[in-house]
Amino acid sequence: MDKGKAILILVMLCGLFGYGAYQQQAANAPPAPPTPPAGEQPPPDPAAKQFEGKPLPVTWNIGKAQWMNTAKPVAPGDLKGQVALIEFFRVECSHCQEAVPFMKDMQQMFGSHGLKIVAFQSPSDGSEKERDWKQVQSELRKWGVKYPVAFDAKRALFTRLGGKTFPTLLVIDRSGKVRLARSGHSSEEENEIRQTVGQLLSGMEPPGEENGKPPQ
Repeated sequence: MDKGKAILILVMLCGLFGYGAYQQQAANAPPAPPTPPAGEQPPPDPAAKQFEGKPLPVTWNIGKAQWMNTAKPVAPGDLKGQVALIEFFRVECSHCQEAVPFMKDMQQMFGSHGLKIVAFQSPSDGSEKERDWKQVQSELRKWGVKYPVAFDAKRALFTRLGGKTFPTLLVIDRSGKVRLARSGHSSEEENEIRQTVGQLLSGMEPPGEENGKPPQ
């Protein structure tokens, strides 16, 4: 069986069985982040779709001291020719906390197949904890986050992106274009991201995206 078919089968099995195997394994994993009362964060922002079909609208140059879970800073050029999942989040955002198990799932399922995950902590001006990179790293370690995370000091990168809602997730194809952009967190968005990543890694065009064009 070739690699592409194996990835697609993996995606379908995960959808059918609801991550039963992973949930059993997760029972012994670090505790999930606490979730504040529902309603504290805005609903998903459909405006994130404005990024689809376009090159990644921002670049970054973040020093080594502002990274965790990587031996050296991840530069935009490191993603060239790769399928990538980029997340902008805040540790005190309830939707972001709810998305942590999903992000860990993506790393576990697709990391060995070539998916590159890069996350950026974009702090709130009103949160002392979020502006303290050491505290943020400590929190992410408690949650068992293993993929590279960088500190977006003063939320400069997210502001340049023009993002509005946390978390914002961008799926980048091998040509460097944004294939899928979603904000907030829901099971429907998880499925969209999972399926798109699986199809891009297998070399197949996601439905409605032939010739690199995003669905209308």
